[in-house]
Parts: sequence; C-alpha cells; structure tokens
Amino acid sequence: MHTYDRLVEVLLPTSNYTASAWSRESKQFIDVRSDVIEQQAWNKNGSKFINYKIYIEASIPGDSVGIFKISKVSEMRTPKPDTNQNN
Repeated sequence: MHTYDRLVEVLLPTSNYTASAWSRESKQFIDVRSDVIEQQAWNKNGSKFINYKIYIEASIPGDSVGIFKISKVSEMRTPKPDTNQNN
C-alpha cells in the first residue's frame, strides 16, 4: 500500500499507462510512483461501464505548477480494484 502526501488524479481510457513528472532541477521528465485503479459503475439503464484512474505521487510547492506526462505502454498494468465502492 502506498502512502502519498499529495496525489494527482487522471481519468484514463485503459489501464496501460505510466506517469512521469517534469523535474526543474534536471530539466527532463523523470519516472514517478503511480497506481492505476479500476472503478466499475452502472448507468441508469443498468449497463455496466469501467473507469480507470491513475494516481500520481506529487509534491507541488505553493505558487508552482506540476507538469506530468502520461504515456501509454504496450503491456497492460493490472489495476487495483476500488475498495471504496458501495455494492
């Protein structure tokens, strides 16, 4: 289980994505810790749909902007199930 000070949340079309963040010090994107979760939900008509979200570890000081690159990868990441769902 990861514990993050701050998180950036991005909705994804599938689970096979990774994240990197811009480093002002090294002037390049660097890999950062992230997790993808899968959320299953139902439309009003009863049909099921799935959302994927990536949570990116981020520490953005005040008066600053965080720049992130979300990259699609060829291998599928196994998303973690959303354990906060009410069934």
